[in-house]
Amino acid sequence: MQDLETEPQPLMPRISMRWFFIVVAIVAVALVIVRTASYGAALFAAIAFTAVFLALFALLSGVSFLFAYLLGATERAISKQGLVTESPFSDNKLPDQIVPPRNLDIN
Repeated sequence: MQDLETEPQPLMPRISMRWFFIVVAIVAVALVIVRTASYGAALFAAIAFTAVFLALFALLSGVSFLFAYLLGATERAISKQGLVTESPFSDNKLPDQIVPPRNLDIN
């Protein structure tokens, strides 16, 4: 048998600086909004509450989707039924004709 050597892996994942700058800019804007809202500016307080509401809504939506997905996966694992195909072309033949073809005289 040959000695198979794997390629060396980096200790940290490769993240481009573009994503770093985007995250820093988003955090900076969020901190400016929160700091301005703490001084009593009503508009910035409303923006901060809206951002928190949207973040919580996204989190709860993700959790409920994960819960529904796990329920479906569990049901599929318990029932052990294969996927039922609903395409009329799944068996490589044309579907039955409902309306019989008309004889068209094309000259």
